[in-house]
Amino acid sequence: MKKTIINLAIFFASLLSCNAQKVGHDMMSGTFYCLQKGKDFNISYKLELKSDSTFFLIIGTATGKPQCKGKWKIVDGEFIY
Repeated sequence: MKKTIINLAIFFASLLSCNAQKVGHDMMSGTFYCLQKGKDFNISYKLELKSDSTFFLIIGTATGKPQCKGKWKIVDGEFIY
């Protein structure tokens, strides 16, 4: 009986110490880079996700560097839109 009570106490204590990590804007913010090497030319991408839900994207090509700004959000806890 005493062993059962101790096991239950350990079980409930472990439940209290567990928590799920929720993906949020602070966790996803940062600067991300990608380089695609092609046969004739390369394309580079630089994406800055800011914690205030704004982003800045630069696409580097042989002919220029188009840029755009906008807002981003997390959809269904797994996609950035």
